[in-house]
Amino acid sequence: TIITAKHVIDGYDDIITKPDKSEEWKHMPYSSIRVTFSDGQQLIATNVKKSKSYDVAVLTLDVTKIKIKRNPLLISKEREPIGNKLLGAGFPLEYECLLFFGHVTGYHKVLEGEFTGEYMVTEAAFNPGNSGGPILNDKGEVIGMVDWVDRRSAAFNFAITPDVIV
Repeated sequence: TIITAKHVIDGYDDIITKPDKSEEWKHMPYSSIRVTFSDGQQLIATNVKKSKSYDVAVLTLDVTKIKIKRNPLLISKEREPIGNKLLGAGFPLEYECLLFFGHVTGYHKVLEGEFTGEYMVTEAAFNPGNSGGPILNDKGEVIGMVDWVDRRSAAFNFAITPDVIV
């Protein structure tokens, strides 16, 4: 099971390699979402569920086809205290996997709009390509999932909290 941000898979497009080795963009329906692992292995999601209340999507993969077994990330059962350090990784702006780090700077309730609820706030640098990725504490536990940036400021970035992820 892979948990990511719903906006990562909405309107999902993929590059298709044609028999003549040329490539073209093709819109892929939700049932055909391709997951690419860091070792290059690719699998098509067998099931996709999207939250109605939050920017969360759950992708199910056929585990019998996964060649390399990895330990799953553990999700923290407690809210991370304000001031604690955090780190994460992603593929921002199509660069290779890069780390970001920062602190939990607070929690913010969104009371109206498409996604209402409480979010963790951080000054960690989120960029396109980080969305849906895990945010970890110093114990390696997932304390959030990268979600959105308030474009009015470089210091207000928002993550979905663990209670929503599970």
